[in-house]
Amino acid sequence: MAGKVPSAYLVAAGRTEEYFKAIQKGTAPPRFTTEFLENMGFKSKNNRQLTALLKALNFVDESNVPTQAYREYLDPKRGRIALGKQILSAYEGIFELNRDAHKEKASDLQGSFKSLANVSEPVANWMAVTFTNLCALADIEGARKGLVEEEPKKEMKKEEVRHAEPEVSTPPSSPLGLSYHIELHLPNTTDIEVFRAIFKALKEHLIH
Repeated sequence: MAGKVPSAYLVAAGRTEEYFKAIQKGTAPPRFTTEFLENMGFKSKNNRQLTALLKALNFVDESNVPTQAYREYLDPKRGRIALGKQILSAYEGIFELNRDAHKEKASDLQGSFKSLANVSEPVANWMAVTFTNLCALADIEGARKGLVEEEPKKEMKKEEVRHAEPEVSTPPSSPLGLSYHIELHLPNTTDIEVFRAIFKALKEHLIH
């Protein structure tokens, strides 16, 4: 949904780095329970808001079972990018308003959170602080680059399409000195599959 922002936030937002460092040091539990959270050393009731935030980031599913994103975050080399990808998805609405929202101060984003989430100013402030603290732990630009590279279908450049065209040789002149050539009017497209289909049909029906 366009303009979305998660309703989850941390009242104890100042402990954001502490939470995520503790997660990265450990392993993925069967379920991210209150007991597991307390075993990590976070016994206050305010700390339980972390579970809702992890759901918003798709680090755990609705049953509190860690997802693939959670496991990717455990890798110190990929963790910042893994977190960045989830932030870009969860806070889509904020990035639609400001592509560089991850570089802003919480006070500058409070109004956007209040508008998008339709919440009071204190809640909007907690949301903004939670967001900026998360972004400080993530590599947003690296995540953006990774998402572009993961696109399932890359549009080919015109030069690549030309290089992919098979050569069509002109048959030798007949004993009577007659010759012919084939002129093709190719469609204006960069889809390589269209060109492959055209030349396949040409080879099957015209070239012997």
